[in-house]
Parts: sequence; structure tokens; C-alpha cells
Amino acid sequence: MILEFRVLGPLEVFAGSKVNIEGRRRQIVLVMLLLEPGRVVTTGRLVEALYGEEPPKTADAQVQICISQLRGWFGKYTDTEVIVTHSAGYLIRVPEDCLDLTRFRRHVTRGREAARSQDLEGAVSEFRSGLALWRGEALEGINSRRVQAAATRHNEERFVALQECIDLELRLQRHHELLGELKELVAVHPLREELHMQLALALYRADRQVEALEVLRNVQYTLVEEHGLSPGEELRQLEQAILSQDPALAAAPVAEPAKIVPHQLPAGPSNFVGRDEVIADVRDHLVNSRQLHRAAVVMVTGPGGVGKTALAVHAAHKAREAFPDGQLYAHLRDADGHPVPAEQVLERLLRSLGVAPSVLPSGIVELGTMYRSVMANRRVLVVLDDAASARQILPLVPAEPRCALLVTSRRSVIGLHGAHHVDLDVFDESTSLELLSQVIGQGRVMTQHAAARRLAEACGHLPLGLGIVAAKLSMRQHWQIDQMVRRLADERRRLDELILGDASVRATISISCQELDPPAARLVLLLGALDEVDFGGWIAGPLLDMDPYAATDILETLVEERLVDLVVRDDQQVRYRLHDLTRTYVRELLAREIPAQEQEEALHRLLRCWLHLAGRAHRQAYGGDYTILHSGTEPWTLPEELVESLIADPIEWFQIELTNLVSSVHQAARLGLHELCWDLAVTSVTLFETRSYRQAWRETHEVAWGAVRRAGDKRGEAVVRYSLSGLELVEQRLAEAQQNLEAARAWFEASGDVHGRGLVLRHLAFIERTKGQYTVAQEWYEQALEDLRSVGDPVGEAHVLRNIAQIHLESGRAEEAEPYLRESLAICVRTGSSRIEAQVRFRLGEALLTRGRLEAAEESFDAALHTATSMNDSIGEAFALLGIGRVRLAQGDLTGARPLLGDALMAACLGGSQQCEGQSLLALAELALARDEPEMATVRLERAEAIFTDSEAKVWRARVDELRSKF
Repeated sequence: MILEFRVLGPLEVFAGSKVNIEGRRRQIVLVMLLLEPGRVVTTGRLVEALYGEEPPKTADAQVQICISQLRGWFGKYTDTEVIVTHSAGYLIRVPEDCLDLTRFRRHVTRGREAARSQDLEGAVSEFRSGLALWRGEALEGINSRRVQAAATRHNEERFVALQECIDLELRLQRHHELLGELKELVAVHPLREELHMQLALALYRADRQVEALEVLRNVQYTLVEEHGLSPGEELRQLEQAILSQDPALAAAPVAEPAKIVPHQLPAGPSNFVGRDEVIADVRDHLVNSRQLHRAAVVMVTGPGGVGKTALAVHAAHKAREAFPDGQLYAHLRDADGHPVPAEQVLERLLRSLGVAPSVLPSGIVELGTMYRSVMANRRVLVVLDDAASARQILPLVPAEPRCALLVTSRRSVIGLHGAHHVDLDVFDESTSLELLSQVIGQGRVMTQHAAARRLAEACGHLPLGLGIVAAKLSMRQHWQIDQMVRRLADERRRLDELILGDASVRATISISCQELDPPAARLVLLLGALDEVDFGGWIAGPLLDMDPYAATDILETLVEERLVDLVVRDDQQVRYRLHDLTRTYVRELLAREIPAQEQEEALHRLLRCWLHLAGRAHRQAYGGDYTILHSGTEPWTLPEELVESLIADPIEWFQIELTNLVSSVHQAARLGLHELCWDLAVTSVTLFETRSYRQAWRETHEVAWGAVRRAGDKRGEAVVRYSLSGLELVEQRLAEAQQNLEAARAWFEASGDVHGRGLVLRHLAFIERTKGQYTVAQEWYEQALEDLRSVGDPVGEAHVLRNIAQIHLESGRAEEAEPYLRESLAICVRTGSSRIEAQVRFRLGEALLTRGRLEAAEESFDAALHTATSMNDSIGEAFALLGIGRVRLAQGDLTGARPLLGDALMAACLGGSQQCEGQSLLALAELALARDEPEMATVRLERAEAIFTDSEAKVWRARVDELRSKF
């Protein structure tokens, strides 16, 4: 239901029928808001209106109570938020047609515009329509000094409009019709000289000269004798003119309206940079129209602040000579950022084209018909800025093919058939620096180039933000650029810095936000709470706690509103991201709009969903939930078909989401979700290990370690220690690894966690094997094998079998190693654990190579290479290449061995595997020796020796000595 408010007389409110607003205080608060619709009225002014100069201590609270009561009352009749809270006070949102004060002012404005264009009939019609809205003195009966002061101003507005209207009617020779009204007015307002002068003029033109003179003499007597005031000079001059029957007092003929050629384009931007190709493209489509039955339409879209208006105005100035019949410009939002109805825009454009207000039809259809008729056979360029929808634009499209329409909008508008679309993004770095150079000087940018780049980055390369900071730096020549960078670095005040006059990044973003429906508004706020750089659409589901497909549709509305950007990866996968300044804005609102508990609940759901997907990716990579320990956290699940599409390639999914997974570990720690934190960290090791992301491995586990220590989570401590030891083993930090493993082992044994003990023993055995302590290693491997079999971890079992085989290989018992490897391989094939399968095939190839079965060895290495390559496992590829190179070396194919071993060395170095690097150097030394290159062999042996010594790899250190003895 539509609410209607009337203040031009006693306060009245209608909701279909008249309703009462009871209570003096509520009436005063409502009136104060209605007197300034769409503008913030401070709490202090409301208090003064209620209580005067001595308010009680509870005054602010009383205002809040009144606001709450009014909202409750409005809520009975409309779902729309009528009263909006602002940091400084409150504002009321009332459509123009629903408040008599704004309707009155609109009529008066139109009347004055018509009078300027010599449409006196239309002007009088508008004035009379506005004056008819008055029902008496404004706000009659409201007992408040501040309200009555405002009412006095509005009453004066009424009198001025009435006086202007009567002047126009006198020019139209309607003096006979005015006599009765004027006599009544002078009786009510005996001291207003203007009314007496208008009455005297009307009487004179009605051939009643004596009565006219009597009116003037009576008012002079009243002023002088009764009030001691001197009459105005104009009154005395009129009296003299009537006495002398001055011909100038006769009504002048009304002039015909002049034909108007509008030139309404705003001034072009003074610091327009870049986008030359876009400007040329827009101008070409405007000037060289390819349309036969309608105007050419160019649609420029992009997020707020990206420079759409500047580009459109710049392009329009470039094209204006091609449109000699005029250029029209209309901004399609009001002062509060709300869309202006197409009907109002049509009226404005038609008046600009010379159509008298008095002949303007009512209704969008009739106005559109007149608009197309007026534009026929003309060549006019129309620029519509900041359009909201096709519904707003379509009635404004000229049918004349020689015309052109240039529209800017934050969103891509569907329904403008045949339009040429241009989508703007933020500047690239070079254009950002070019803008800074134009405004603050090229020399300043060149001498502080690094700081200028940081400044552009801090503004997100958004043209509006860059323009603001550049203007500030231009006014503050003594500032270093880095001073502005430092001010922008504080997210809490960043948007405060990006304000200059009417230009404001915050205000620009807020226009897009205020048009969102509640679910979309909630989603954009929750996105601001994330650390993610870019993200998949599925995250909207857990954030909103709803079906992810429906939630993704809501996310797409944020894309349409240009609050969320699309990021298309090289593989054509679509991702989403918030612009940095949009994130800053929504974070300002987040705490105010969504309670902290609801924020935490949303983030908790999202983190549980990350755990769900990471766990699924691990299971697909390993063939099941093997070689890993989890917390008791219940995951937030997605539909199976969606998960399948996301995790089609588990390692690739991990790779794409690396940054987000690391951020999620941090976020879980900040929220005190210690079990989620360590579970996410250890599950992500699937990626860290495969792709050698050691820094991410270390960072997540240090965060998780801090979280479990703070929470006193002993199991979490043990799991993190175990998982962190894997990184230390990769980095050959055996002593640190052993310390962590012993601590983890103690807890697992004390708590009866057989799975945890088995995994720990596996790593401890590896350390002993590396040191050459085969007996101890074998004993621990056997115990680990028993534990892992008892808990049903076949991949852990396969891993142990492979390592037992390695003991036999390193001890020169290749035949005994092979059965272990065959059993391990069978498990990997059965479970689908591709990564472990590649490692087993490599070890099997080594066993076969040692036994001289070169062809079978090469087949095994080739299979390992294929699997590792398909998984993008760089270390696996390095080992497989090493194996094939060693086969070539054993075959005597020195030429074929050399590139393979060289590639293996490079891949090992890039992947960070010291063991593979050392073994590749050893094989290359053997190759150099076979090629009779002893110096090269010596260099490579020395490098290999250093690696094996640092890692305490005694077996391989011995092989270095063995090869050196052959020199």
C-alpha cells in the first residue's frame, strides 16, 4: 500500500484512507522528517523541535522511541523501509508523488521553466495546480517553534508562487477573472504592497481607474498612518502611471515560443586519459548509424567509479558536430540515487526540445508518442547517464534513424536489441600512472615512481578513486606520494580519504548496494567478511545457508549490479571477486547490519564446506580417506553432482583454491575453531606435498599449531606435529622431524589412537632408513604395517610396503624387494591412489633395473612418468625421468641418457626435492665418467656429496664414495 503525506495545511496521512498519527511528539518527529524528504535530519534538530532549548536527559532516547513507534505504524501498511537510520540521525524516503510539498515545488519549477520559454498558459496551469494543493497554513496545529519556523518559510513560498502566477495571468489579460481573488487576498494580507499593486493594475485594465487609485491610496494610508511605514517606490510609480494613463500599463502581446536547439552536454572531463580505442569505437557507432528504423544505441556499462560518465561525455563531445539539431543530457537518478521514472525524463526532454508544459500529455505512452514525433526529421544525440533498467531506457529511445542514444549503466541491460555494448573495467597500471601524471605532474610521478604505483594499487586502479587522491596531491604539493599511500593503507579510513567535494567512492558504491533485495544485500556483506581473493560461486550456499544453486543466482545479481567482478581463468573457468574498495565499503556496514553471532555462523558453515571439499579432493587423490587424521567436525555438504563437477581433478582443484584454503585456516584460527583449523591444514597437505608448496605447508601448520595450543587441544597438537614432520622430512630436517614425531607418538599411544601411531611409526622408520639403520627401520615399518592394516588404511599399508622394499633395495636384495612392491602396487591400483602408485612404480623400476631387467624397468618408469605428469606432480616427474635416464645409462645409450638426466635434475631443483637432486647429480656424474669427463664428474659428485651429507643419507653418501673410487 502507498503512503501519502500532506503538510500544506494540517498534517494528514493517508494509507488508502485517512489515518491518524496520535501523539504530539510523534507528529513533530514525522513533520521534521517530511520537511526535508530524502535528507538526514540530525538527532539534535529533532530534540530541539521536541523540547526547545532545555531538553531532558532522556531526549535522545525519546527520539528513538518516536522513530520506533512510527516505523511500527508504517509497517502495518507497507513493507518498504520508510525511515532510514543514519550515523547522524534519520531520513524519510517518500516518493515525490506521495508528499504534497514536493509536488507543489515540482509544479512551481515547471511553471517557471514554462514562463522562461514564453509558454504563459502552461506556466499558469502549473502554478495553479501547485497552489491547489494548499489546504490552509502549512502544518497548522503543530505546536513546535522549530516546526512553525519552517512552516513560515513554506507559507512564504506559497505567497511568492501565487504572486508570480497572478503576474502571468495579468500578462494574459485575465484581469477581470482576477478581481475577486485579489480583493479577497488584500483583505487577508493588508500590508502586502505587491497584492495591492496587482489589484490596482487589474482594476485599471478593467477601465476602473478611480477604484485603482483608491486601492493604492488606501494601502499608503494604512502603511503610513497605522504602522509608520513608508510605501515602496514601485507603488508610488504605479500610482503616477495610472494617473497619467501610461500606455506601458496595457497588457503586452504574448510572444511566440522560440525554437530551441538544446546543447545540454556537461563540460568534458579535464583530465581524461586512455581508452582512445573505446572512444573511437563509441563515436563511430553514434555517428555512422547502421540502423534503418531506430536510432543507434550505444550502451556503456561498468561498476560505479570506473569512468562511464566521463567516457560518455567525452565521446559525446567528439560526436556532437554530427548532431546539429541538439544534444540532450539526462541523469537518470535523483539526489538520493533512486531511479527517476521514464515519464519524468520524457517530460524534461520534451520541454528541452521546446514543447510547452501546457500541451504535455499525461501517461508514459502518450509522452513517448509525442517524443518520437518531435524527434522525427531531426538529428539529435541523447545521452542518458546512470540508467537502472531497460524499463527506464526503452521509452527514451528515439525512432528517428538519424538520432543516436548513448547510455551509461552499472549493469548490463537486457532488452536493448541492436545496441552496441561497451564494458569498462578499472584502469591498467600504465593508464593509472598517466592520470596521476596529468594531475600532479609527470616529474613528480617519475621521481616517486614506486610510490605512484603503490598509490594506484591502493585505489584498486579505480578512476574515481585515482582522480580524488590525485586532486588532493595536486592541492598539497609539499606532500610525498607515500603520505597518501600510508593514509589509504588503513582500511578503516580508506573510504574517508576517497572523498573530495561531491566526489565519493563510498557514495558511488552505496548507490549499487541500496538497490539490492535483502538476500543479495546480506550476501555482499558476508562476502566482505572473507579473505578470499577470488572464489567459486558455490560459497554463496553456505554463507546464506541455502541451496547453492539458488544462492548462486543471488550472487549473479551482485555481478549484474557490478558489486562483484567476474574473473575468467585461462581454462575458461569462471570465478568471482570483490573489488578491494567494494570490500572496504561492505566491511564498514557488516558490523552494523549483521550481528556478530550471525557472521560467525555463516563463516563456520563456509569453513565446514571447505573441509568437505578438501576432504573429498583428498579421498579422490588417495582412493579413500587414507593416510590422514581428521577431527570430529561435521562438514557442510554440497549436492553430489556439484561436488563431482568441482573435484573432477582433485589436485587441480587444490591448486585453484590454494590461496583460499590458506586463508580459511587463518580464518578458522581467528574464530577459535581450532579443530576446523587443524583439520583444514592437514587435509590440504595433499596439495602442498604434491606441488611442493612448502611455504603454504609451513604457514598453515604454524597457524594450526597456535590454535590447538591456545585451545589446549592435545589430539590436535599431536596431529599437527605429525603432519608438520612430513614437511621437515621433505626438507631433510630429520632432527626436528624426529622430535615432533616422538611427541605425537607419545600422545597417540597414551590415548590408544592406533591409526595415528601407525602413521607416526611410518615416518620414524623413514628417518632410520635414511640414516642406514635398517634393523630399527624394518621393526618400526612392521609395527606400522600392523597398525595400518588393523584400522583399514590400505594406502598407508601400500606406502609402508614400498618403504620396506626400499630397505631391501638399498641392502642389495632387489629380488626380496619385488614382492613387496607388487603387493603395494596392487593396493594402489585397487584403491585408485594414483600418486602412491607412481611412487611404487618408480621403486619397482629401480628393483628391475638393479636386476638387469632393463626393458621391464623402463616400462615401469614410463608408467610412473605418465601418472605423475597427469597429476602435475613435478617431483614424481623428476624421479621418473631419473629412472628412465638411468635405464639409458645402463643400456650404454649415453646420448639418450644425458637430456633425461638433465631434465630430472632441473625438475628436482624446481620441485625442491633434495633427494632427487642428489640422485640426479650422482647419475650425471656416472654419465660424465662414462663419457671420459672426469672434471665434470668430480663437480657433480661434490654437489651430490654435500646434499647427502646434509640430509644424513648414509647409503647414498656411500654410493658417492663408491663411484669416486672408479676414477
